[in-house]
Formats: sequence, structure tokens, C-alpha cells
Amino acid sequence: MRMLEVTCPSCSPDEAVEHEVLRSRRGSRGRRLYFEATVRCSRCDTVHRTELRVPKPIEVEAVVSREGESRVETLHLFPDEEVRVGDRLDDLEVTAIEVGEGRAESASAEEADTVWTVDVGVVEVPLSLHAGEKTVSDKVKMGGDEYVEVGETLRRRGEVFTVKSVLTDEGKARRARARDVKRVYGVSGKR
Repeated sequence: MRMLEVTCPSCSPDEAVEHEVLRSRRGSRGRRLYFEATVRCSRCDTVHRTELRVPKPIEVEAVVSREGESRVETLHLFPDEEVRVGDRLDDLEVTAIEVGEGRAESASAEEADTVWTVDVGVVEVPLSLHAGEKTVSDKVKMGGDEYVEVGETLRRRGEVFTVKSVLTDEGKARRARARDVKRVYGVSGKR
């Protein structure tokens, strides 16, 4: 059973309530997508037709930085959708928006010429691991929303290490998301 929240002409003309979709069809006309349905109100059992129309998504050029490399890709956004620096679009974080010959903190998809992003789904976190008198530089892949915390025990290539310090753009931190980490300092082995 498919459900949809829309207004009911009988019991709730100003506020959307849950309706059961009895029959529906969808498609596109011109520059819009539509969804037409016959629905039954879950409050009063009134059966009526409803129609939803939204503009078709447009293609917006995006520069995606992923694991140290950048490439041009395409985002599909609604024309009036507002995009802001810092927004998350799935696993992409918006870092800059080009509008005309300058940059903006926000713009509609229609106004944006290029959206600059960084993939924060899986990130490579730089490590400095101290083992005895030797320090080794390496990277470990982590989910961008995973946290790294001082005192935590992690694995790198089968080797266990303890996090001693976490460095971000703001300086040292006790805990930070992997996507915000500039470097993790650790000690090899269990300590």
C-alpha cells in the first residue's frame, strides 16, 4: 500500500494528511514532471483526485574532488533548488559555487554555472605513526562521517595503532569527523 501526504477537501483543506494511493500515473509535460492520483483520506475516507507538479531537474556542471583528483561531472538539481557552500548532496560537500565571473555562498541551481564539491563519502585520512624510533607516514580510508578520537585503537594494514592526536583546520582536537581531519598521529602496537 502506497501512502501520500496531501490536503483533503473534506476534512483538512489547509493541512496535508496521509492518504492511501488507489490509482496513479506519472509523466512529464513540457518542462514539468507530474504525478496524478486517486487517493483515499486516512482520516475521513473521502476519495478524491490530486495532482503534484514539479519542474524537471536540470543538469549543473560540478567539479568533484575525490582522493586527490578532480574531474567534471554533472549534478541533476531542480531549477529553483538553492545550493549553499557547506551543503551535502549525497556524498558530495559543496565547497564553492561559481555564478557569472565570481563566486557566491549560495545560488539557485539555475543561476549556478559550476558547483565545486569534495567527495566525503570515503576519505583518505593522513597518518603519522610512531613505532619505536621510526615514524611512518601513511593513509587510511574511512567513511567521511566516521569519527576519529584520541585514545581510540584503529587498524592499518593489519597493524593496530592508538590515536594520540588529531589535527584539523582549527588545530588539535580530541574528536573529529574523518572528512575534517588533516592528520592523525598515532603509536603503533597496543599501548
